[in-house]
Amino acid sequence: MLWLIQRFLRREIPAFATLIALILIGTVGYQLLEGMNLVEALYMTTVVISTVGLYIGKQGPLSQWGMLFTVFLIVSGAATAAYFVGVAGQLFYDGEWRSHWKQQWRIRMLKKLQGHAILCGFGRVGGHVADELKREGMPFVVVDPDDGALERASAEGYNILEGDATFEETLQEAGVERAKFLVAALSSDANNVFIVLTARNLNPDLIISARANMEATEPKLLKAGADHVMSPYRIGAHRMVTRMIRPSVADFLDEVMHADTLELLLEQIDLPDNSQLTGKTLAETDLRKRTGVTVLACALPGRRLNSSPDQEIALQPGARLIVLGTREQLEKLRSIARGSK
Repeated sequence: MLWLIQRFLRREIPAFATLIALILIGTVGYQLLEGMNLVEALYMTTVVISTVGLYIGKQGPLSQWGMLFTVFLIVSGAATAAYFVGVAGQLFYDGEWRSHWKQQWRIRMLKKLQGHAILCGFGRVGGHVADELKREGMPFVVVDPDDGALERASAEGYNILEGDATFEETLQEAGVERAKFLVAALSSDANNVFIVLTARNLNPDLIISARANMEATEPKLLKAGADHVMSPYRIGAHRMVTRMIRPSVADFLDEVMHADTLELLLEQIDLPDNSQLTGKTLAETDLRKRTGVTVLACALPGRRLNSSPDQEIALQPGARLIVLGTREQLEKLRSIARGSK
């Protein structure tokens, strides 16, 4: 409300200034033309400008010059009143105040987000990233300086923030200190590098994925602090070739990764320090029998991902399992993995 009052007053400054000038001119004019004293002249001016009537003082009817001067004051006062009403109407009817309150509501909503993702850029790549984040149930905010992109994101029901993600202020407003993930999906590699640098400086624990259009940019993004760098063109080319040469494999991957009604899901499970699975071998955990999931790969702390793990591998705190199973099976595994010894 304070913002609305301040904006209203700023826009009405010309009207207020004109009104004061008319009062001064009218007061002095009636004193000179009609011989009124200060109070009578001020009163006469106020009555004429407000159009509530006409005051005839002790000196009787106005002279011709006084009449012409009064006409000037009436017309000027009416024009000033029309300007005042027009500006007020524009402020209330052009939707600017509603846009401001809506933006303030969004800012309050962003301040409540915790462990969310920040999606920088809502173009062709960013739009698909947003769809996947929504499908995964991950809360996120779209940051983009383009009004058209934000309108499309808002129409999809996404949290939006207008601004340049290369600036610290914008990322801080998006809650980068509280965020868990950041995706730099702009079409400019240079801007993605700046975003990664800025975000990494603001939140060292942030998991950052960046888009690289040129192969030469990938090492720069990694050096800037990105955890993962992906080329949409390389991924697209790989999928096209897989679709041609191994269509059944491609169909299976599409069913697992992208189908809305899928039965099987690929998931990663990280074992906490006090997990009841740590200290046991894969064979001893017997996850297939206990949960129904299939362990496809395993990565022990400090080691590369093993795509064909031996059943005698002992699981350690921080180990990561790549598993395949239904939603119910995966949830059961998560419960076991989180369970204390």
